Amino acid sequence: MDMKPCVFSYDVPKICFSWKDRGEYFELAYRFKVGNKIMKPSLDNTIFFINDEADPMTFYLFASFSDC
Repeated sequence: MDMKPCVFSYDVPKICFSWKDRGEYFELAYRFKVGNKIMKPSLDNTIFFINDEADPMTFYLFASFSDC
């Protein structure tokens, strides 16, 4: 396994949900928002941090312990 450098961002993420009407059912998906960009969380579980599926080496620290 290769080691890769990671980045800890100063931006604070906000938890949000994506609500889509699929006709016969509704889809609710967990997302987070940094600035105006909505991101899909990576499947890797981290404590206190969240990272984007598209950029898994950039980590964002939650503002509150209750957000974890």
